[in-house]
Amino acid sequence: MNYRVSILFILALEQGMSIEQLMWVEKYRPKRLDDVVNQKEIVEGIKRIIASPAGMPNMLFAGPAGVGKTTVALCIAREVLGEYWRDYTLELNASDERGINMVREKVKMFTRYTSIGSIPFKIVILDEADEMTPEAQNALLKILEEPQLNTIFLLTTDVPENLFATVRSRCHLIRFADISENEIKRWLENRLKPSQFPLSLIASLAQGSLGKAYAIATSPDDYFTPAIVQFLSRIPTGAAHTATQDTILLNTADSLIAEKVPLNTAINTAIFLLRNALRAQLGYSHIGPEIPPSLMQLRPQEILAKLQFLSARLKETHLNTNATLTIFSLLYHLMAKDK
Repeated sequence: MNYRVSILFILALEQGMSIEQLMWVEKYRPKRLDDVVNQKEIVEGIKRIIASPAGMPNMLFAGPAGVGKTTVALCIAREVLGEYWRDYTLELNASDERGINMVREKVKMFTRYTSIGSIPFKIVILDEADEMTPEAQNALLKILEEPQLNTIFLLTTDVPENLFATVRSRCHLIRFADISENEIKRWLENRLKPSQFPLSLIASLAQGSLGKAYAIATSPDDYFTPAIVQFLSRIPTGAAHTATQDTILLNTADSLIAEKVPLNTAINTAIFLLRNALRAQLGYSHIGPEIPPSLMQLRPQEILAKLQFLSARLKETHLNTNATLTIFSLLYHLMAKDK
């Protein structure tokens, strides 16, 4: 089975999408570098690099999720390897296969196979490379340290700092820019039926991810958690702690747990409402649902602190093993007064 198809179930769970939504994303994934959205300077630079395959370096693509890192890697494979790209490309996701066995049993075996005929080299695409264990990174480093005449590595990462400096130093680092809300709106206009939510709202909620933008447009209710909206409306955020707040917190947590609300959905709802409150305080018009009055009482510094906390937790949702404890922690932080 093709690797991209075999991991659709895993990706759908991690990104909060249905299989149908993720299949749609795959359908519209650019096949050529010229079709990549909002990365013109990066694409032009990469086209110059691959124009001379013999001198092509290992590359590390860094940037937020959904900005085109994996797409660009796949486009490189297609354009350099031509019709045989599937046969000579190994794509792995390190968040799924994190350990040393992944490097030893798959990567190393793939690089050892040398019968490639007229193909300039094979390509290993390692998504979310920063998720590899230290042992796996060490094993990868040993491969990168050896002269590789027949293999080029393309690594992607949201957090390059989590990769060993020695691994980073053996790759040409390319930093991807965020996809602007206007670019997301333009990209969706010819691919979606009219939605009950304006494209400006979808683009804002998507936070730079085209795949997430589609998921929101087709299942908007999945990205707004009523219990979180009510929670932020009822709790005097930033005020002195009271027993009433404890009761509201416990009832909200019980509701989220009973309804099995995904953590990333709850967090995204809070992030969106806080961002809207900050926009309003800075004099910009808000979009989407009304802003809970309690959030407008916060100082901009308090909102920024909460956004920073929530953004960090959002990146860790797939690592959490105790959802109940995480929900309590999130709710408590939202109502706590920032120093």
